[in-house]
Amino acid sequence: MKRTVICFFLPALLSAQGNTASLSGIVVDPSDQIVPGALIKITQTATGVERRAESGDGGVFRISGLPVGFYSVTVEKDGFKPYILQALELLAGQEVTRRFRLQLSELRADIAVLDSIAEIERVSANGTRGTAFNPKEVANIPMFAGGTGRNYRVLAFQTPGVGAAMAAHAPFTVSGNRPIAAVNTMVDSAEYNDPVSGNLLGRGLTEQPVSMETVESMEMQTSNFKAEFGRATGAVVNLVTRQGTNAWHGSAYHFFQNEVLNARNPLLTDRAPLRVNMPGLTLGGPLLPNRWFFFGGYELNVRNAYRSSSTITTLTEAERALAAPAVRPFLQYFPLPNIAGTNLNSAAIPSPTTTPTGILRTDYQLTPSHRLMARANWVNAIGLTRDRLPAGDAETNNFSRSAVLSSDSALGLQWFHQARFTYSTFYSRVLPSNPSLGNPAINGQVGLLLITGLPRVGTFIPPTETRFHNYTVADDLTHTAGRHILKLGGIGRLIQYNSTSDRNFNGALVFPSVAAFLAAQPLTYSRAIGNSRIDQRNKELGVYIQDDWRVLRSLTLNLGLRYEYYGVPYEKYGRLTQTYIPDRNNLAPRFGFAWDILGRTKTVMRGGYGVFYAPLQLDFIAQSRFSPPLVTTFSRFRPTFPDLLAGATIGSDRYAVDGLLRNPYTQNWNLTVERELWNRDAVLSLGYVGNRGIRLPRSTRPNGGENLPPNLRPDPASGVVTYLTSGVSSTYHSLQAALRSRFGPWISLRATYTWSAAIDNASDTSLLPVDERNQRLDRARADFDQPHLLTLYALYDLPWAGKNRWLGGWQVVTLLFGRSGMPFSLLANANNPFGTLNNRINHLPGTIDRTRRGSQWFSLAPGVMPAQVVPTPGTVGTLGRNTERAPNYLDLSLSLQKSFLISERWRALFRAEAFNSLNRPNYELPINNLGNVLFGRILTAQDPRQVQLMLKLVF
Repeated sequence: MKRTVICFFLPALLSAQGNTASLSGIVVDPSDQIVPGALIKITQTATGVERRAESGDGGVFRISGLPVGFYSVTVEKDGFKPYILQALELLAGQEVTRRFRLQLSELRADIAVLDSIAEIERVSANGTRGTAFNPKEVANIPMFAGGTGRNYRVLAFQTPGVGAAMAAHAPFTVSGNRPIAAVNTMVDSAEYNDPVSGNLLGRGLTEQPVSMETVESMEMQTSNFKAEFGRATGAVVNLVTRQGTNAWHGSAYHFFQNEVLNARNPLLTDRAPLRVNMPGLTLGGPLLPNRWFFFGGYELNVRNAYRSSSTITTLTEAERALAAPAVRPFLQYFPLPNIAGTNLNSAAIPSPTTTPTGILRTDYQLTPSHRLMARANWVNAIGLTRDRLPAGDAETNNFSRSAVLSSDSALGLQWFHQARFTYSTFYSRVLPSNPSLGNPAINGQVGLLLITGLPRVGTFIPPTETRFHNYTVADDLTHTAGRHILKLGGIGRLIQYNSTSDRNFNGALVFPSVAAFLAAQPLTYSRAIGNSRIDQRNKELGVYIQDDWRVLRSLTLNLGLRYEYYGVPYEKYGRLTQTYIPDRNNLAPRFGFAWDILGRTKTVMRGGYGVFYAPLQLDFIAQSRFSPPLVTTFSRFRPTFPDLLAGATIGSDRYAVDGLLRNPYTQNWNLTVERELWNRDAVLSLGYVGNRGIRLPRSTRPNGGENLPPNLRPDPASGVVTYLTSGVSSTYHSLQAALRSRFGPWISLRATYTWSAAIDNASDTSLLPVDERNQRLDRARADFDQPHLLTLYALYDLPWAGKNRWLGGWQVVTLLFGRSGMPFSLLANANNPFGTLNNRINHLPGTIDRTRRGSQWFSLAPGVMPAQVVPTPGTVGTLGRNTERAPNYLDLSLSLQKSFLISERWRALFRAEAFNSLNRPNYELPINNLGNVLFGRILTAQDPRQVQLMLKLVF
């Protein structure tokens, strides 16, 4: 007699190639003996597609490559009773693993149905840390992401260890890793990264690869991910798009914002204008029932708004009257003060942008065992990039494209094969509105004006044009053999990067103070001349083998080994002559374990250790283009107007690549205990997570900075040489806690807390050491260190009058995000001993008053003069790096939604969302340069309370 087992599985382990899930387990009889030869069938509810597997000699089976969605499952074996269930939900990247205990057919006459799975069983057999988000969370978490639109990063922050980052196009930092080049972001398992800069591929308003309305599920792996994942040291993020089903479904929606609903920024005198309209459409259904499915979506984000708001220092009427004739043409770029009795100007920055986003996807089931999927998406961003001062405005045109073609094949009952081809491209063009400042006949050729104590005027990079192409081929094979689930595969990439970046071709003029500017006494001037065009190429290869070995029924080991070769970028026409020795030793072992303590699935201990490599960004190496013979930079110390290059040094400001440059890598380890609490749906997770970053890239200036006289340089004939090397290390230690719970069908809860310390001696490739002879003087808290991170997400479907069309259908969502303030250093506005203007002040007790007085975050103590804390020439300031910390951040967002049933097929949703609902002032970094008269004052703040309305029709 056949018997069937059916179970309801909720989100479980993070594994599989991200756009699909896996179901695995061990089949046993009532006496806990293994049952080989059991037939497992799993059918996707929405499409009717069925997959099969068979338990092997060890009773173990695995079904890989399952699309995200709901399933019914059966397990059949002669002599055992059947079990059937119609509601198995699988999310992105999940590897659901469970023991199936069958009952003998003669013991009972009815069919047993398991209607749920304990929440703790999500983590019962895997050492990977991370989380997955279901469609309801993706659709209902309030997403505004700091004024940039609906963005997946808000979901990412609900994962322990994930903190905010200030880097452009790199929205978060994970477990102490740098924001840049540490996260592998994927869409349907297709990499969506920028190999040039190490950032997210997309640009535009939201930096969002696809509209959130087209996302079905999202996974985020933050520690000890398996050997099948590479090109990341911090996290793997995967967005899985929706697919068509056997019924036509779609939506039409509109998100709307207007400043009349918002509060005023605490540092502005008026409420900033804001107009955001974001209409969109989605549609999916069958082209051929049970075989061929289609899904598409289109969204248009039209933002006539103000990108940010701030208060800046400017020039008073009295100061303008003192300006020497040579600098008078520059005065037009500084607005008059508009705050009475000060030299401050408060204003918002207009930034109109139009961003259309689209996606097309088709899934075709060739046979029950073979599936093809093709997806293409695009994002355009057209508009003006507005600077705080109009002289820095630029016209931008960005677009990104991505496509993936995948083939999933079940080769018998024990084998599974997946092949993928992906292509992505990005294009960016930036045309400055004011490439040349002032009047060249009077003030010389100037494109960038830097005055200590005043905001930057102009731009350093006019104009730029970038295009890259990324071609990727990947192949994976999975085999179930006894108690082992083996997986091996590889991935190859071809990257093309074509770029023109006329950096500093219009000249940069530096003044050490406002007084020096008014007196027309510049400190330095530099200007580049040449051809910055390069055409870089690179090839990458990654291969791996992974064994998930069920040693005991309560103990699983995840054993893996990966090899990465990231190549050495070369210039197609030989224009880049500097290179380095290939790094061919990138072996990355991975080890993880999961132990079901006492075998009762109430307490699970998980952990692991792994080595994770990341490539060097192409633009890090490409900086060598700004060296002769391609580009020559002329520099002049204390130049005179209008011929600023008179007597300039030729060939200075060069870039040199370390011939022993190596790929950065991270050693990552964790130990986690998960415990079921008051019910099967409540789990508390406590874990220690640590890592050590090695060979992180950075820049140094071994021949001195721009302000070091030539006769004092180690090589007087070479000028400034920026040396690109890999000499930075970092450490991270943390306690990461998470609580997941459901209270009946109405309330869902996620809460996370992270207590951590991130330490390094440089948090970015461009940061220069304060002392070239002793780089340990910069060893301190990382620039993105956030000791405390707290998030809370609660969703409440109000049960009152649930069946009433008008009184029922209410939903409330609460989202809390809090974090420590970012660290920063106190700068002396003085050169270090090597002529670079990054020296810190001297540490003298009692000289800094750290009493908080509103936006005055700190100041010199009464009676203390700036000269008392400025280090003497040729010495390094004794105050350490990042000794100060900016204000903390707290945001409580609320969402209220009402669902209206229009007909049996149609319904309408209305939602009101309030971001920063408490209107708490979240101040940013204070002025930390002693040369600014507003030393210690905060002039910028993040967005105040903002309201967004949504109307959606769904069928």
